[in-house]
Amino acid sequence: MAFDTTIPLQECTDAFTQSIIDDIPRPLFLLDQEMRILALNPAASRLFALPTTDALHQPYHLLFVTDGETNSKITEARQCWQTLAETRTGRRFTAEVTCSPLAYKTLRRYLLQVCDLDESAQESTLSSGAQTHVDLMLDAISDAVITADANGTVTFANQAACRLFGQSEQTLRGRLLNEVLVFHQPQHNERFEADSYKVLHSGGAVGLDDTAELLRSRNDAVPVDGKLVALEDAKGRVTGCAAVIRDVSAERRMQAVLSFRATHDELTGLVNRREFERRLQEQVVRTTSTGQSSAMLMVDIDRFKLVNDNYGHLAGDLLLRQLTQIFLGQIRSSDTLARTSGDEFAILLPGCDRDRARSIGDNLRNASAGFRLTWDNDQIAVDISVSVVIIDDHMRSTGDVVIAADSAMLMAKEAGRNCVVVYEPEGHEEQRRRGEAMWVTRIRDALKKDSFRLYCQPIVPVEHQTNGRWSCEVLLRMVDDQGELVPPMTFIPTAERYDLMKLIDRWVIHAVTEQWRNQPALFESIEKCNINLSGQSLAQDGFLDFVLDRFNATGCPFELICFEITETAVVANMENAKRLIAELSARGCRFALDDFGSGLSSFGYLKHLRVDYLKIDGSFVRDMLDEPMDAAMVRAIADIGRTLGLETIAEYVENDAIIRELRGAGVDYVQGFGVQRPFPLSELGDYRPRLQSA
Repeated sequence: MAFDTTIPLQECTDAFTQSIIDDIPRPLFLLDQEMRILALNPAASRLFALPTTDALHQPYHLLFVTDGETNSKITEARQCWQTLAETRTGRRFTAEVTCSPLAYKTLRRYLLQVCDLDESAQESTLSSGAQTHVDLMLDAISDAVITADANGTVTFANQAACRLFGQSEQTLRGRLLNEVLVFHQPQHNERFEADSYKVLHSGGAVGLDDTAELLRSRNDAVPVDGKLVALEDAKGRVTGCAAVIRDVSAERRMQAVLSFRATHDELTGLVNRREFERRLQEQVVRTTSTGQSSAMLMVDIDRFKLVNDNYGHLAGDLLLRQLTQIFLGQIRSSDTLARTSGDEFAILLPGCDRDRARSIGDNLRNASAGFRLTWDNDQIAVDISVSVVIIDDHMRSTGDVVIAADSAMLMAKEAGRNCVVVYEPEGHEEQRRRGEAMWVTRIRDALKKDSFRLYCQPIVPVEHQTNGRWSCEVLLRMVDDQGELVPPMTFIPTAERYDLMKLIDRWVIHAVTEQWRNQPALFESIEKCNINLSGQSLAQDGFLDFVLDRFNATGCPFELICFEITETAVVANMENAKRLIAELSARGCRFALDDFGSGLSSFGYLKHLRVDYLKIDGSFVRDMLDEPMDAAMVRAIADIGRTLGLETIAEYVENDAIIRELRGAGVDYVQGFGVQRPFPLSELGDYRPRLQSA
């Protein structure tokens, strides 16, 4: 067999199958975008006296004596030239080399055909079957390929083209290319006619308009992508053209889903925090220019943590979805309801005055008070606290509005919860200072008094044969004045808003490394200890030096720590992230890209970041049993991870059924309540992972 079986053929190219390439008598080499040999057929191996195993992954120009000239020939268009080649046995011969690009976009490969011109008989044999093999190869391509002669008449259509149009090749042949490729919009037809004329008369290649929709029938249009390429003979004369067309319907649907996910909360379908802040900013600007006041409401579910703790996250999720419907029933269609954190909602009320905003707040509270969630034969009652802020000339930025809402919410909590508090503009500065001081003081006191506690949650392998290779993620809790644990989403948003995350990150790193120095046996059973890093830490000068000092001072091994960085932190601090990863990776630390897949640019980050793990965003994992698109996203991320040599971790794993599905998808590790609830880091040494058998 001519191919290295450790390299899947589909990973090499979608254009050929192994049997087709092996069957072609002309010597062929398949090259990657770095011009390294991915595969060669038996004819090539015989011509150069070169065993397949010796050729794989070698630069192709080593086959030729005039390698500098040969390298300069590679372009994105089909090229043919002569050069001097040398076999493994030392025989030199004049070679005719033809290089053809096999794909475009994300996967680029080149097919190198070599003809020994010193062996005329061999040349004759190869030439006789060339067209037949080209047709076979084109039929194996997943994209639709239609070729036309110099007059624009269709001469060939591969199987993918026949499937795309639902017609036979015989039906397509003989028709004008412009009659076969008809687009939904007139401007696209006009552009394609002009482009085809240009390619047939001047050569080159032209890409299709990325908004074009191809008509397969009168009422059936599909979005397509592709290009039109001139076909040339050995003397460079244009003999026709080839249209390469790809149906991108599935990609467009996926793009729409990702776009929605980037601006909406997965659980409730509401606008998320990022999109809400964008709309709030627009409203603040509109208020400044028009003078028309609006309002914002912040809604917090009182003691929501108790629902999760007593009944589980599935009950908590159901509660959030049902409350969402109640809230929507109390607001206008022109209003915006958003879920901004775990148990917090926000509502934007354009053109709403103080009395109307207060009334809506009261309606929300009353409707929630009358609601009961039925779960395991229990009736679960909840209350909400509401803060109301009028957006007028006192509010000059979104920060002003959010701080005011936080201040009013604090007063609602201090008043015993289950109430509506309207922010008073007359006390604007006083309330702002009060709100800031209260949150900042509590966090700073916790840092000063060591009132934070380290918890952890295991990250365990899906496959049992990877025994011993499990890790844990360090989680943070705050202890309040009554000695009760405060969940992180209660104080983390405030820490992010007031630039305190860099202090919290340092506390966590200090605490973990000290724990290792004082009790290294605690970490003996795990492979990695994952620590989250915020964007504020990445942006801070001296943070890298602090991390290095902690490792050096405590003797904590770099190999023990895996830092998790979210997409948001990466976007804001790309250069700092790259530098930090490079410095710490060189010493043995690992890195995970957290919440992977939640943004539109997720896959683009992988080109610039040297990470070791992809943590699949939990919103895809949680509902993958019921949502085919979520399951498809999980599989896609697992596939890209394997292709890039990265391991994948699934979050929010709630039950054994999801674990089995993740095992089938090829995910490497799982984390969530279905594996183990978080527990104090000090108990790590007693924990042993257990997974349900496959």
